[in-house]
Amino acid sequence: MDRETIYLDNDEEITSVVDKLKGTEHVAVDLVIPKEALLLQSVVNLKILKKQADSLGKEIAIVTQDKVGKKLAEQVGIAVMSKPGEEPKVVHMTEGEKEIPEDDVSSIEMKNGDVKPKSVVEDDEVPIEMKPGAEAIVAPTSEVVTPDGNKLDTSEEVEISSDKIKNPVKEKSKKKLKWKIIGITAGFLALIGLVAGYIFVPLANVTLTLAAEKQKVDFTFTADKSASSVDNGTQTIPAREISEDVEKTEKYKATGKKKVGDKAKGTITVNDHAYTSDPGTTLLVAGTRFVSPAGLVYKSTTNVTVPGFKSVGGTITNGTINVSVEAENVGEQYNLVASTTFFIPGLTGATISQIYGVNAAAFAGGTSRDVTYVTQTDVNTAKDEIKKVIEQEAKRVILEKTVRDERWLEGAMKITEVSAEPSVAVNGEATEFELKAKSTVIALVFKDDNLKKLAESTLGDQIGDGKEIVESENLTSAAEFVSADFDKNQIMGRLSGEAYIATKIDENKMRVELSGSPEGSSLDYLNRVDGVEGVEIKHFPVFYKRMPRIEKHIYFKTVISKTQD
Repeated sequence: MDRETIYLDNDEEITSVVDKLKGTEHVAVDLVIPKEALLLQSVVNLKILKKQADSLGKEIAIVTQDKVGKKLAEQVGIAVMSKPGEEPKVVHMTEGEKEIPEDDVSSIEMKNGDVKPKSVVEDDEVPIEMKPGAEAIVAPTSEVVTPDGNKLDTSEEVEISSDKIKNPVKEKSKKKLKWKIIGITAGFLALIGLVAGYIFVPLANVTLTLAAEKQKVDFTFTADKSASSVDNGTQTIPAREISEDVEKTEKYKATGKKKVGDKAKGTITVNDHAYTSDPGTTLLVAGTRFVSPAGLVYKSTTNVTVPGFKSVGGTITNGTINVSVEAENVGEQYNLVASTTFFIPGLTGATISQIYGVNAAAFAGGTSRDVTYVTQTDVNTAKDEIKKVIEQEAKRVILEKTVRDERWLEGAMKITEVSAEPSVAVNGEATEFELKAKSTVIALVFKDDNLKKLAESTLGDQIGDGKEIVESENLTSAAEFVSADFDKNQIMGRLSGEAYIATKIDENKMRVELSGSPEGSSLDYLNRVDGVEGVEIKHFPVFYKRMPRIEKHIYFKTVISKTQD
């Protein structure tokens, strides 16, 4: 199976990763993630990633050197590997291994195997509880003072002569006093440890369920090439210009039909039989028509003057002259036999008995065949169609030149006059011809993050200070093109989107109010907060049902409850 490799940044958000999965056609995808990347710090993010990948039909694997990230990925069932090209594998947890709960994901495994909670965590993470039962052991050292004032280490075996022990009872009393002092010191230290534990050890994970409602936003905006930043006042965002030459060659069918070939030729003898007796008065110009009994037309190729007839004693002598003729059209049907009589329709009042023509020899040379040729209509139709092809090619080029996180609204482009010439001239014989078209496309694109920033600001003005946007995935998806002014390098668009909003939680204020409070009072306080639908508090140690006195040991997590579809 072909695998695609996608490289992520340290601060890559889960929504961005899901968008990249949607944008690839590959089923198998390797996500290369740096050490300590934001995505690897939360098992919630990884579970969301796994769920989205499954819904998209993607088989994902994480490539990272981050040990903590690997463990979290394995926990949620995502395949991991240390470098691209390895065989991805999923490590399944055994029954003896501890599964990290979804709301307990911010612990860090130390080299010595202990688990130490982070002192500062992100807002969307909850620290793991410390392991109970840990005990600091202070190993005190002790010394013994001999009667003469010498100090001896009690861990060593010391031989003292009897002459140096002047008062054994006093020496024994000193030893008892020393151990008493050690006991008192140890007890004092233990008391200090208990007090410190009472103050510093307790942790509280508070999960607030917030009611979120759908809020719509509808406004027009301008993407301007000359803008350098988002301007909320004028609702303008920066734009980038794409200008590319577009060429396309397409083949089209020729539709013209006609016969081509050679015309039959021959000679006709023109006879003046009682048409006119005046010599030189019957002029037949080139192109004079001669019509056969079957209606076939032949035209003379030169000017001739037909001599007049002569009548002597009632006997008529025809005036005659030969003229070369050519068939009006091509074709074998014009190859006539000899002694065919023709009449001349162009002579007023003439009848075949007065003046006519006869061919002494057969006409020959007429041929024909059917051919297809390019008509002017064919060329015009092809030009109209290739303009549409150029437009589609222009869209493809724009999308190809659009970099990551940029957005192009369909229609936000300008195509210069399309130049196109056929490979076969009009009336040229051909069954098909090529049309090569060329043009230049100009488009304006913008970063979707800038549009989202403008939309969130506009929506923020609508909802006021007490609310905040908690989900905005569909906020900019419905943006559409309105108009363009490429002389000013501007396009106008309209955004009609929606997002979910909920009560803004002031965590710092809550920590101050909750510090040191009993669990009952804390629940009562939190449930009275506007927009809070549910509260859950988890304490460490579990028997300590009071909020920590150290404010930073109170951690918040919010869960959104959508009240509208």
